[in-house]
Amino acid sequence: MILSRKTAWLIAATFAFAAPVQAEDAGWDFAVSGYMWLPKSTTKVDTPWGTAKSVLSVSDALDALDFGTMVSGTARRGPWAITGDLIYLNLSDDTPMPLGALFSNLHMRTKLAALSGYGMYQVYETNSTRVELGLGARAMKSTLDLTFSPGTLAGRQQHISDSWIDPLIAARISTQLNDRWSVTAAFDYGGFGIGSASNETWQAIATLGYAVNEDWTVMGGYRHLFVDRQNQGTDYSLEMTGLIFGATYRF
Repeated sequence: MILSRKTAWLIAATFAFAAPVQAEDAGWDFAVSGYMWLPKSTTKVDTPWGTAKSVLSVSDALDALDFGTMVSGTARRGPWAITGDLIYLNLSDDTPMPLGALFSNLHMRTKLAALSGYGMYQVYETNSTRVELGLGARAMKSTLDLTFSPGTLAGRQQHISDSWIDPLIAARISTQLNDRWSVTAAFDYGGFGIGSASNETWQAIATLGYAVNEDWTVMGGYRHLFVDRQNQGTDYSLEMTGLIFGATYRF
């Protein structure tokens, strides 16, 4: 599955603009969020000369970020909820060569697009807490371009372009602390090595929200995403972890 930027924007626009119409016609409640994620990013790629590892701190990631888009939306009716989340990141970084004196420097460009969708069902509820379980999938496209600067060996380049869909199981817990404050925790796990899916992928998100008014909520928290997979015999992993903050508008 190839996830172009145009397709990603179209999907995001569908969540943002089509769902409010559905909410009015079919009795759905809808919320759309725009957010910023500031992760520490770790990329590992097996090469013929050993494992190439690139680590970007939060400050380095901001310097390396060429483009980023992050948006999510949820449509809810009764005990059922449909949630979508889109991430697009374009990062580039230079790092000292981790493979000894074979090469002098490593330049790595990483492009990552991830579109996650979940169908959730409420299995437990009190006056303040909601617990939901569900199934979903995450469509991902990653492009890694590695440029090895000359050292003992002549300069080399390696290109990995990969796209796939991971099946997911998911859980979400939401608690209303009082009229203004709320806490939400979400977790998904999947891949399972099924077909072209990842060997393993998981994601955890925890946020604290503050309701400015009936329509707007600002939030902040923490997010971690991990992917371990193989593409055409090459093992690689992506790990992103860090602070998240944004705003949600409810229809």
